[in-house]
Amino acid sequence: DISKFFADFEKEKACKEEFDKNQPGISSSSYEAEKQFANLTNSLPNYQKVYKINQTYIDQMSVIKDMIDDMSTNKRRLDMFLNSSTKQPYSVLLNTLNDLKSRIAKIQNAFDDFHSYLKGLKRDSERSYSYVREAFVELKKLECIIRRINLDSLNSIYLPRMQNAYVMIKEIDDILKVVPIDVVYLNSKYEEARNVINQLKAELIDLDNKAIQAEQAIVYDNTIRSTSPEIAKSIKKAERAFLESDFSRAASTALFIYKEWNQAK
Repeated sequence: DISKFFADFEKEKACKEEFDKNQPGISSSSYEAEKQFANLTNSLPNYQKVYKINQTYIDQMSVIKDMIDDMSTNKRRLDMFLNSSTKQPYSVLLNTLNDLKSRIAKIQNAFDDFHSYLKGLKRDSERSYSYVREAFVELKKLECIIRRINLDSLNSIYLPRMQNAYVMIKEIDDILKVVPIDVVYLNSKYEEARNVINQLKAELIDLDNKAIQAEQAIVYDNTIRSTSPEIAKSIKKAERAFLESDFSRAASTALFIYKEWNQAK
């Protein structure tokens, strides 16, 4: 009836407006997708010379190619509809256009994932390269702490751990020298070394602070060492604790001595 005719007419009118609005951009996006695929195909061999590419992403190139071919088929179908002497309803054209848009979006997601992966390889490699230099400097600073405290009880524990840390950063440096770089293996070694060195740093800074506090407390006590044999004996206990690297006990013993002496005055 006439009411259905007008409803269908309005529907087609709305479809035409939406089609005319979106068609140029979507067609442009289809050409851009083909261009991106060509660029990725050309650049991938250069990446493969530098980085070991996960086989999943190598296989993904075939998947993306199939998606591009499928998109191109849909684009040709749409062009055929537009150029045909037998005009198609705009509702049909819009459905075809929206299908094309959906396919382009999936292709773009695949490109984004692939480019993100390739950028990640470069980013992670550069991070490890910088870390080797930074970690070496950090370890030298930690060595200074050990030398400053200069206790056999501390050296026997921390010097082997320091040596192990140097070996770990050398392993990272060696991995970076072999191309294509195995970034997955590199990242595992980076995380391992970072955890070990961060733990070393936390422990040695804490020990250094405690050693300084203990030294200062014992220096204060030495000013009253000669006041009584008991005080001298107690100070020796604090000094023994210090030589055993038990800086917390050394500091608390030394502070207690001074506090007791000060209260007895």
